Order: sequence, then structure tokens, then C-alpha cells
Amino acid sequence: MCGMKRNEHTGMRIGHKIVLSIYAVLLPTFLIVESIIYWNSHSAVISERTRQYKRAVSSIDENIGYLEQDMLEIATYLSINYEIQRVLMSDPEETAEDPLFWSNKTPVNVIKDILAVKTKIATVALYPENGLRPFTISRDRSVFAPNIANLRGLDIYKRAAAGNGVIVWSRVNSDDIGLFINNRSDKIVACSELYDLSKRRKLGFLSLGIDLEGYESICANAMPQNNEAVLIFDSDGSEMFRYGDVPDEAAAWLRERDPNVTDEPLEYEKYYIFSQRRETSGQTIFYLSRKSDWDAWTRSGFLITCLSALALLGGVWPLSSFASRIVTRPIMLLYASMNKFKSGDFNQQVHVEGNDEISELAETFNTMVSDIREQIDKNYVLALREKQSELNALQAQINPHFLYNALDALYWQATECCQERLADDILAMSELFRMLLSNGNSEVTVEQELKIVRHYLQIQKLRFDKKMNYSIEVENELLPYQIPKLIIQPFVENAIVHGMEKNGTWGRIRITGRIDGDFLSFTVEDSGIGMSNERIQEILKAKDDDRYAYQRVGHYAVRNVKERMNLRYGAAAELTIESELNIGTKVQIKLPLIVPCCREAAAKNKNLGCGLQGQPTWERNEAGL
Repeated sequence: MCGMKRNEHTGMRIGHKIVLSIYAVLLPTFLIVESIIYWNSHSAVISERTRQYKRAVSSIDENIGYLEQDMLEIATYLSINYEIQRVLMSDPEETAEDPLFWSNKTPVNVIKDILAVKTKIATVALYPENGLRPFTISRDRSVFAPNIANLRGLDIYKRAAAGNGVIVWSRVNSDDIGLFINNRSDKIVACSELYDLSKRRKLGFLSLGIDLEGYESICANAMPQNNEAVLIFDSDGSEMFRYGDVPDEAAAWLRERDPNVTDEPLEYEKYYIFSQRRETSGQTIFYLSRKSDWDAWTRSGFLITCLSALALLGGVWPLSSFASRIVTRPIMLLYASMNKFKSGDFNQQVHVEGNDEISELAETFNTMVSDIREQIDKNYVLALREKQSELNALQAQINPHFLYNALDALYWQATECCQERLADDILAMSELFRMLLSNGNSEVTVEQELKIVRHYLQIQKLRFDKKMNYSIEVENELLPYQIPKLIIQPFVENAIVHGMEKNGTWGRIRITGRIDGDFLSFTVEDSGIGMSNERIQEILKAKDDDRYAYQRVGHYAVRNVKERMNLRYGAAAELTIESELNIGTKVQIKLPLIVPCCREAAAKNKNLGCGLQGQPTWERNEAGL
């Protein structure tokens, strides 16, 4: 067959193979290039994001350092100022006589001026060890402890005392009572003991507080994403500050890993964690970034890579299609000429330009067509014309009208001779052949199919006479429904051929029909010799030219009927054969309902296709009746 037909092995046309071959070469190259681009882009994104978060941690550290530096400057000023040192070392009874001794004897007003500039510092408290009234400043109206005796039992006081003048950092919540009797806000406090210049005598206790809003503002400004978090631990591993949604499990895990701060990000479940230790205070800053955000950036890069690959492959499509058409167009011309040649057009010539293999193939085809046409003209045309007249004569001999006219003549002769039974049999034969040889529709009504069966059985009565009984019991409701032509008659024929002829004794055939739900159900039963299951399978698979085929009026084997049912109804139709040896055979046919033609119209006009002409529902032909 021509090369343009689908290959049995590949199932693809040549044009598709060409396009596929182009893509088979380009696709791996595209994938490799895009993979390299994606990997480089992915690595660049990860590196840039890592630098970004490291910068964010450094920015937080730097801005917190500015806050702490302000506090350190105030603490340094208070600890080295001569006037303040003198008050802290003075006799408390002499100094207490002046209720304004802090303003009169020390430059605390300078501290107030400094605080007016450094607005992040919320509280300042200096408690003398000599029992004098403490010096306090509070921006948020928090109330301090009245004297140093109230502080000596606090953990922050003990830590500051152990620090020997080194500042100790801690967090004080608004509901904590100790440094404050009434604390109005959460704070980060810096506490230290004050000594004389020789570091031998303890003079007082200093506490400075920063409102947490300052830390929150620093973190908010440094965060690239809103769904991230910051966690700060002090030098002892206690939590000082938390900003954002930080799971408690993550905080506990980081507290254990606090000493292991590294330059590379840590991984904990859903987070990448960046860290940095503050050298001045020993605090550790942890920045928590969600892995889902990193995955989203990665997916974005992957999507861009895929889209670019699809764009490149899409751009190749028109080029590959154009190349395919260049190759396949002359093949299509050759294919079309071959089809016309196959249909009998022997004047075909293909014009293909070029000097490639396809043009050579077309030239060979043109030469072959010319040679075949010449051979036909010389050797066959004359012989075909001589045989045409013989064929016309042969067709005249089998013309159906000739057969019908002959049977009609026999019918009238039998009627004139008062041979009514013979006349009925001849009429039945005429009607049977008229219906079988008709080139009309392939579908008939149930009533028309039953007419074929009746005529066939009436003719078979000529052979078996009283040895064969039959009955047709079909509900009137079935008669208008459409079914395939010759769907019941072959099984009636098989009942006679395989049952009656071999039985040689009295037999009975029963044909029934009814509506079974959404199906038309027909059965053909006989009391013949029956058959085995193996024989049933042979009949279902037998071909038209097998045994008994020459006896069939309609030339339809059982296998043919089954195939037509499958073609017409698919799996919805059913054909079953049941048989017992020496008992008989039962064939059941179930066909889906097809909407019948209008019964009322059929009752008014007998010429309509439904064929409702008063036929009885039950018909019997019993031997001897």
C-alpha cells in the first residue's frame, strides 16, 4: 500500500516523524541548557537571599547596638561623674537634709537633657548603697522600687553584683514586680553595680530601661517578609525578645544550640535560621525565615525556566512544520495519484520538481502507469467488451422480476386448478423471495420480520407436512419496533436444518416475543436433537460458506447475525444458545428498544411502514389442524 498510509508498527505519518525527529534532537539540548540556566539561577537566588538575610541580621544587630550604646554612655557618665560619686560616698544624714540634693549637688539635669534627645530610653534609676533616696526618671510613668533594700533579693541584682561593674541585660515584662512596683510596659533593662574609681567600694545600683517598641521597630524595618520572626537570647541563654510568630519548639531548640552560632543558616523543620552574636552584650540574635518562601522563589525560577523552554519549543513548531510540509507535499501528490489509479484512472501523472529520491519515485510511478495503461489497451479492453454482452444475458436470467412473474404465473395456474394449498405455498414463496431479494432498508419492523418467518415456515411445511408444528407468540406491542432484517429467521432455519432434518420424527418450533424492561426479547425453541456446548461454539463461529450455507434462504449464518447485532447495538445486545442432547435447543435474542413509528397513524393508514394491519398476536400451525 502507498507510503502515506499509517505504518502498522509506528502508527505515525512521515510528517509527524520529521517533526518528532527535529524535537528529538532539539529537546534534549533545550533541557540541558535550561537545566544549567535554572541551576545557575537557583544558586544565584539562594546566594542572594542568604546575603539578604545576613544583612538583615546585621542590621538588627547594628541598630540594637545603637540603642545599647546610648544606654552605655549614660551608665558611663553616671559611674564616673565626680559630683555623683561624692553624693554616693557622702554621709546620708547630712545629704538627706536637702530634699533636692540630686538637683543641687549633681548634674542630673544633664541626664534629663540627654534623655530628651535619646527618646528610646524609657527609664533611669540610680539606687545609692548609703541609703539615700534613689534618683529615678520614667517616661512611661512606671513606679520604681522605693530603695535598694527591695532589690537585693532579685536575680538581676545578684547577676549585676556578680558582674563586678559589667552591665547585665535582662527583660522585664509589664506584670513583673521587682525593679518596679508598677511597670507600664515591657522593657529591656541594663543593670550594673557602681564602684568608686579604685573599684574597691560599692557605691550604688544602676538600672536603665528601653521600651520593647524600639526593638520591634528595628525588627519590622529590617524584615524583607512580613511572615518572618526574630528571637534574641541573653548571654545566659534566657529569652529576651521575640518578634513575629516563633513556635515554642523552635525557641527551645535554638536555646540548646545557642553556643553553636555559625555563618551558615540552620535548618529546623519549616524554617531557615540565621544567627549572629553581639560582642558587647553577649546576646544572640536569631532570624527565622520560612522555607515555604524559599520554595516559592525556587518555583518561580523553575516556572520562568519552563515557560522559556516552552516558548523555545513553541517557536520551533512552525519551523519544523514548514520543513515537514516541504518533504511531505510531493509524497501527498504521489499518494493522491495512486488512489486515483487504484480507482481506475489510468491517465495519472505526477509532476514533482527536484532531483531527490521522491522525484525519482514519482518518475518511476509515471512510467509504471504508462506501461500498465498500454497493456490494458492492447490486451484487455477488447476482451472486456466481448464479455459484456454475455454478462448482460446472465444478469437477465437472474433478474428478480423474472422470478416474481414466473411465481405469479404458477400461482394463478394453481388457483384456476382449484389447488388452493399449492397456490398459497407458491404465494408464500413469492412473498418470501420478494422480501429477501429486496434492496431496501437493512432494518424492518418486528411485524415484517415475522412475515418472513411465516412465509419461510409455510414453505418448509411442504417438506415436513405433519411432522412439524410451529407457533408464533409475539405481543402486539412489539410489532412496530425496528430491528435488523433477518435477525430471527436464521435461527428458525437452524432449528429445521439442525433439528428437524436430523431428527426424522415429529418436531415442534416455538417463537415468542415480549418486552423485557428496555429490551425486545425473542426466543426460538425447538424439540430437535439438541447439541453439545462444543457444537454451539462451532455454530457461533461458523462462516457463511460452511455446511448448510447452501440451504439458507437469506444466506446469513449465526455468526453473521451475531456480528450484525454487535455492529448495530454493541455490548447492549445479547445472544444466548442453550441446548440439551435429544431434548432440544433454545435461542434467546435481546435487543435494545428502538422507538417505533406512530401506532395511531398506522391504524389510520395501512400503507405506513409500521405494518399494523390487524395481524393476530398469536399464530399457531399445528399438524393435523
